[in-house]
Amino acid sequence: MFEDVKGGKIVRVLQIYTKLADGYVVRKSEEARYYGVNERSIQRDIDDIRNFLDADSERTGNANSIVYDRQCRGYRLETLYKLKLKNSEVLADFPEIRYDITKVYEFYMKGILGGTAFE
Repeated sequence: MFEDVKGGKIVRVLQIYTKLADGYVVRKSEEARYYGVNERSIQRDIDDIRNFLDADSERTGNANSIVYDRQCRGYRLETLYKLKLKNSEVLADFPEIRYDITKVYEFYMKGILGGTAFE
């Protein structure tokens, strides 16, 4: 009955994920007490979130993982790396691309403005 009041497994998993995403440390014992389930249920929830993050990394380009922090004695979300770069990040890393794009832009503008754009 207590689990029905809290919303069941789906709500529990989403609330735990939200805590992790917000930077909180999640402790199995506290979560188990709060939701009225055993610690093994919370461990399964954490494993479900881990599986979701692994599967979602291809779509988002972010590799996030839930790691156990011994100092805090709980689990936290850690961003391992980003697979996708923003356009500004690509251009910052490759100045020759930025130079080439500038030349294409100049050529295009000269055509529009009749050769007076960059002279």
